[in-house]
Amino acid sequence: IAYRLAAVTWMLCMVLTRHRSASLVNILLGEEVQPEFIQGSCRPRPIAAELLSLLADPERMERQRTAVDRAVQMVEGDGMPPSVAAARAVLSAQGERRASCPGR
Repeated sequence: IAYRLAAVTWMLCMVLTRHRSASLVNILLGEEVQPEFIQGSCRPRPIAAELLSLLADPERMERQRTAVDRAVQMVEGDGMPPSVAAARAVLSAQGERRASCPGR
C-alpha cells in the first residue's frame, strides 16, 4: 500500500482515526499483512525494495493471499451489500458496538 496525502489532510486523518493503517485488510486483521508506505515513507526506493523482497519469497506472497482471503470473508455474507458489510467490519475492528450502519 503506497499513499501520500496533502499535509493538512493527513493531519486531519490522524486526528479523526484510531489507527495508523490505511489498508482495510490490515485494519480488519489487526496486523500488517500488506506493508504500508504512507506519507514520508512513500518513496520509490523503499517501495521497490519491498516489492523485490516479496517477489523473491513465494511463501510470503501466499501468506498475503491467504490473509487477504480471510479479510474478504470477514466482509462477505449475511446477504448485505459489500459496502455495508465492510463498514460493519471496520466498526467492529475499531471496537465500536453499533448494531447497524447509519442510513440503513
